Amino acid sequence: MTEERSGHGPPHGAALAVEKIRLQSGGLTVLDKVGFQVQPEEVRSVIGPNGAGKSSLVNVICGLCRPQSGHVIIDGQRLRHVRPRVLLLDEPMAGMARTEKAAMAQQIERARAHLRLAIVLVEHDICVVMRLSDRIAVLDHGVLIADGTPAEVRHDPEVIRACLGAEAA
Repeated sequence: MTEERSGHGPPHGAALAVEKIRLQSGGLTVLDKVGFQVQPEEVRSVIGPNGAGKSSLVNVICGLCRPQSGHVIIDGQRLRHVRPRVLLLDEPMAGMARTEKAAMAQQIERARAHLRLAIVLVEHDICVVMRLSDRIAVLDHGVLIADGTPAEVRHDPEVIRACLGAEAA
């Protein structure tokens, strides 16, 4: 992604672009130069271990937290809040039974198809993430360690180490 834009539309057609987000809190770096794009009608999941910065990233995207540097760009414009074309879901299936998760997954798929939304999904249920996602961004200690399709991310040694522990790698 280039730093300069003409202002005539989103970078590379993205519905949402997160550019080099750096967020610090209490002297700790919560997010360190995190960046990725979400294409129109794409489900982009953000995964990682507890404390990786996933919810903090959602808070930056929707304007609840102001980063020290970086930008959130929606439909080509820097904004402090998300417009309806991008749906942010932060652990929407937490505490749900398997049948409830299946119903929620269907609702997410319907929202994308019928409302033509780009969706950012933070979710711990890896089966749901692999099923729904077009692309997955993986955070570990505030750093983007992987970014790719479910097939690419599934076998990445850094993702396995971060999400499953060193003994699984």
